[in-house]
Amino acid sequence: MDGGGGPICRYRRAMTQALAETSRRRGLDLLRFIGIAAVVAGHVRGTSGAASLTVMVTIYSWHVPLFFVLSGYLFHTGRPLLIELRTR
Repeated sequence: MDGGGGPICRYRRAMTQALAETSRRRGLDLLRFIGIAAVVAGHVRGTSGAASLTVMVTIYSWHVPLFFVLSGYLFHTGRPLLIELRTR
């Protein structure tokens, strides 16, 4: 067992911190839901016809930027990649 500041101890501390940070933000979850619904609506609607052009212009102009903004907002430099991948 790792008693000091070895890799196992650092891993446990990182996992504990990651679990403590998992409190959900309802507003962010709602934005993600809206973004996912927009992606689905855009793909289901298709790409032909005047109505589809309106859907493409309306939906495609903001749903990808929304995910980029959310990703940047939720990014933390202090979390190790392994921890990040396991908690997502």
